[in-house]
Amino acid sequence: MCIRDSANPTKLGQLVASATYSIEESAHPDAALQGWRHMLQLLTQPRQKGPLLNPDQVPLSASMQLAAWRSLVTLQPRLALVKLWLGRFEEFHRDHPGLPGVLEVAARMHLLAESVDALRWADRWVIEAEGDPAAQICRLQVLLRLGRLQEATDDAMVAVQNSLDSEATLRHIVGLIEEVSLSAAAGQQEGLRAMATQFRELLP
Repeated sequence: MCIRDSANPTKLGQLVASATYSIEESAHPDAALQGWRHMLQLLTQPRQKGPLLNPDQVPLSASMQLAAWRSLVTLQPRLALVKLWLGRFEEFHRDHPGLPGVLEVAARMHLLAESVDALRWADRWVIEAEGDPAAQICRLQVLLRLGRLQEATDDAMVAVQNSLDSEATLRHIVGLIEEVSLSAAAGQQEGLRAMATQFRELLP
């Protein structure tokens, strides 16, 4: 599914029907994969408050709702859409603050929404994740946007050191730095270019 198609009601309806059928046929009702099906509610039944519901209009379990939100951040929707959904996610998060995995999704949601709280949630995920490269890279992205390049460099180095595939992680980091540099202020571009070069030179 391409989330950009959410602006086309006819095409969206076709995509939703196809995805729903495929998931229902291939996944156990309690499997995390069902999160993709329930995530479609956010596209087809836009509401700014309230839990995600099953077909009987009963709230889904907290773990299944989290699976739906995780599916959403995996799609990396446009900034305007994430801003629209952030308040609803925060309501869910307030209701289930200790749910395993919720900090990761919170950090990713705030990153995608370019929230003023993005660094706070990224910090919390890094602490909880205990060296998970994904958490370091999430915070790296926030720090790059804030122009805090030395701290971003530190996170990048930790992510590479802890990665099972250091070359792929290095390439991902270089790509992220280059992406940020495209929209960075003129005064930050030189530092970003130097940082990208530093990590590109570490590639085999």
